[in-house]
Amino acid sequence: MLKNYKPQQLKSEPNPWLDILKIALLEDAEPHVIKVVRSLLKAEQEWGPRDDNLYIKIAQLTVEGYERYGWSMNGLGFDKEWDE
Repeated sequence: MLKNYKPQQLKSEPNPWLDILKIALLEDAEPHVIKVVRSLLKAEQEWGPRDDNLYIKIAQLTVEGYERYGWSMNGLGFDKEWDE
């Protein structure tokens, strides 16, 4: 699924990370989304871009998923919440 994923909002010029960072930082600034995106950007900086653009695809998928579904912390630490 991830290999075939086509980002919806991604622009390639001048740098595709700029759109992702803009959305992660300006839309709702949920700290966990920002941490995921920052970690993936750092991975690409440290180890170089991959031929399959895996880091940027995961970052874009994270941002799009957050925009669509949010990031819920409900139930963390409470087993009862996971029973359903």
